[in-house]
Amino acid sequence: MAERVELCVFDEQGNEQRFDLPARSGDIWHGWLAAAGPACATAIGYMVPGTRRRGTALTRPSCLIDPSAHRVEGDLPDDERLHGGMWQPDRRDSAAVAPKSQVVDLRYDWRGDKPAAYPMGGNGDL
Repeated sequence: MAERVELCVFDEQGNEQRFDLPARSGDIWHGWLAAAGPACATAIGYMVPGTRRRGTALTRPSCLIDPSAHRVEGDLPDDERLHGGMWQPDRRDSAAVAPKSQVVDLRYDWRGDKPAAYPMGGNGDL
């Protein structure tokens, strides 16, 4: 279980800035960063105890893909910093090689078009 979660934000040169996610609802950590617009590259940093728990040895400064990301940018290289610690925590920073989540603008301009005005039930049920 994470003790703290950070939003890691990267600029176009790869410089990183971290922000603590201030709120938690059950197991979901969340926050609002007004300056994060479309194409903003992000990752999630989970701070967990340094002891091996439930098969994970993640500790700061691990950078992981946001599980709710709509877009991921970058390659997934075979780099030891992404393998994690097998028997002990790997404390090396993976930010330089980890793929990044990207903020996506989910608004869509329908330009006057409207969604179909008929129920979908019975039309292609599996």
